[in-house]
Amino acid sequence: MDPRLEWLLDYLIAHHPEKVLVICAKAEIALQLKQVLSEHEAIRAALFHEGLSIIDRNRAAAYFATEVSGAQVLLCSEIGF
Repeated sequence: MDPRLEWLLDYLIAHHPEKVLVICAKAEIALQLKQVLSEHEAIRAALFHEGLSIIDRNRAAAYFATEVSGAQVLLCSEIGF
């Protein structure tokens, strides 16, 4: 397990429900992080990367922007930066 992943998990748990933007170098890294966050820690996360349609990107941004029931984390590739 990558020590950065362990740090991220600890940070998200300690700072719940604060919103966090994570910018990844590649879309595949964001996809892998999403899988780990949702399967192992049940942290709500949204994806935003170049492989998504504009509609899916807008949905992800809206999910992240929703205060109470939205995603705590927005995982994006450099396209979102």
